[in-house]
Amino acid sequence: MSVSLSTVSTSAVKKVVDVTATADADTAAVIPHGMASTPKEVTLTALLDVAITARWFVASIDGTNVNLTKTNVASSSNASPQLRVVIGLPHSLVG
Repeated sequence: MSVSLSTVSTSAVKKVVDVTATADADTAAVIPHGMASTPKEVTLTALLDVAITARWFVASIDGTNVNLTKTNVASSSNASPQLRVVIGLPHSLVG
């Protein structure tokens, strides 16, 4: 039992990670973002219906990690990625 993370893309200002909970009791995910400061934007997108059933949400964001939790409900696990997380820093345009 565990939550696995698969990095889809990463840069200095944005990281995209897919999250898979392989058991219903897997209720926490810690995503190290590797950015120089605390991200200001975290977007959760359900990839499977089980992600909606499980009610994933952001528990906390700090200078090193984005911490997610989900409810422990029946059929809330799957072998495929359930959730896509986009983590971003604000950017500015200088012109």
